[in-house]
Amino acid sequence: GLGTTPGEDLGYPTQKTEALLERIIATGSNRGDLVLDPFCGSGTTLAVAEKLGRRWIGCDAGHGAIQTATRRLQAVVAGKLGEENGQRLTVNGQWSKGDGGGGFAVFASGDEATATAAAPEVRLSITRIDGAPATIVVAVDAVRMPALDGAAGELAAEEWPALVDSIAIDPVYDGDVLRVTTADAPLKKRESVRGEYAVVLPALPATVAVRVVDIMGGVSVTTLTIEDS
Repeated sequence: GLGTTPGEDLGYPTQKTEALLERIIATGSNRGDLVLDPFCGSGTTLAVAEKLGRRWIGCDAGHGAIQTATRRLQAVVAGKLGEENGQRLTVNGQWSKGDGGGGFAVFASGDEATATAAAPEVRLSITRIDGAPATIVVAVDAVRMPALDGAAGELAAEEWPALVDSIAIDPVYDGDVLRVTTADAPLKKRESVRGEYAVVLPALPATVAVRVVDIMGGVSVTTLTIEDS
């Protein structure tokens, strides 16, 4: 990005430093004020506004920008909510307000609002760990994107992470809201999701939900029931 510090650089060409935006927002607004960024790009303005206690609205016509800004804001909101309140994410990708916490929602308008990306097809495997009945290993084995034709639509083994934008896991899914305890959403474009996660189950039986968002914006939620052995 333009003038970014190494720890903040998300590979977005017009990205600015958080320090610069912090000075601008702190000088031009007060806590609780509304900050508008009509070309939000990588989401620096929105992330800084959230950290400074401002309300905000961000807009962008590019899907890549929205994906980058969303991942960045998820990290900021998750840090503010903390473990006590938990991270709450609705199935369609909107963050909902937790007790005492905050959140944000993503909306589309115009022609893009009617163009819903086809959900990716995800193949999962779950392994029980001997001696640790409350812990499982959730692995994404393969991902297929119907929106892409031919071999490009399905990659396996070490290649499939190139198709995935983020993975979120709820170990006690209630069928309505994802209460995420494991989230994998790399901020930097050159990084990929891991694809294998150790998950602690608070109780058995449990319904585990795995939410996968692909690079085209398609969303798939796969649920598996783990019985008490």
